[in-house]
Amino acid sequence: SDLSGVAGGQVAVWVLTPRRLVYWFNRLNREVFDGVLECPHLSYWRDARYGPVWGLYFGDDTGKGRRIHIDTRVRSRDDLISTLGHEMIHLWQDQHGLPLSHSGDFLEWSKALELQYGIKA
Repeated sequence: SDLSGVAGGQVAVWVLTPRRLVYWFNRLNREVFDGVLECPHLSYWRDARYGPVWGLYFGDDTGKGRRIHIDTRVRSRDDLISTLGHEMIHLWQDQHGLPLSHSGDFLEWSKALELQYGIKA
């Protein structure tokens, strides 16, 4: 199941849930990142402090572990894949001791995500 939000022949309003977040983390990890990513703490809520961004990656700078946060404004499967995939690339960079950036390795992983799902990170 892709947890697309279709039930009983009717299309439901797509809502981000913990189950969807975990499902897509695991699926992207397996299909794009070959299962090498350690699952961080996954969270979602609306927090105006972060401005217009839909996702954030937090490294383990505080000793509380790595975290990926997705904003609840994400309202479709494609937006979730794009946003979560973006933050998972930062997780991959962090796990490999690389600086968190949007060049080099980030662009390569973004291309892999686009080839697999037709969606840019």
